Amino acid sequence: MTLAFVDANVLAQATPRTILYLASALDSCAFGLVFSPLVEKEAERAQRPKARPVSVLREKWLWQVSPDHPNPEELSLLDTHWKDQPVLAAAVNANARYVITENVRHFGPTDLDRFGMSAVHPGLFLAGRLTEAAYTSILGALATARRQSPNTMLTIHIQEVSDSLPDLFTMHQNLFGPAESARTKRPIKETFRGVACLRCALVITDRSSLTNGVCTSCEP
Repeated sequence: MTLAFVDANVLAQATPRTILYLASALDSCAFGLVFSPLVEKEAERAQRPKARPVSVLREKWLWQVSPDHPNPEELSLLDTHWKDQPVLAAAVNANARYVITENVRHFGPTDLDRFGMSAVHPGLFLAGRLTEAAYTSILGALATARRQSPNTMLTIHIQEVSDSLPDLFTMHQNLFGPAESARTKRPIKETFRGVACLRCALVITDRSSLTNGVCTSCEP
């Protein structure tokens, strides 16, 4: 199974984290999720007050954890931001194909190319993986489990998904009825960087063949 390594800035947020893990449980999506102890600690520091710690969620749901790379300097990374070099090293150590992160531009194209990987925003990653049926199933499960608003598929879609996963929202914008984005966050500067197709996971040596992270063979 193709593995995606979850960065701390995604793991700390309830909406992208929950939808990613629900999606990974669907056979039709065919990807697994993993993170490392270092990322878990960073995520817990970034979580909102009173949020259930990632470590508690991991133990409850048996999320997969891979060891951090014992010596990231051994990889001689060239163009990844120094703060994210341990993250990329841990992803390499886990044999992950993707790094799911909000800081795509922190991961260097040379380093990603060397290891046959891609860094991708969670919204774009899910947009490339979730069919209408799968997305409906996930939002239906979220809506059923909630008593307080937003607790319908449409309101979750508008209020939460459009804000934290804009590409996923756009992909299925009017699936549940007319919907306008309620995004409050700043525009995303970059959503994809690398050489691994988001759908088939093949390494594409010609980067011009990857449009929004999807190779020409996988384009609809």
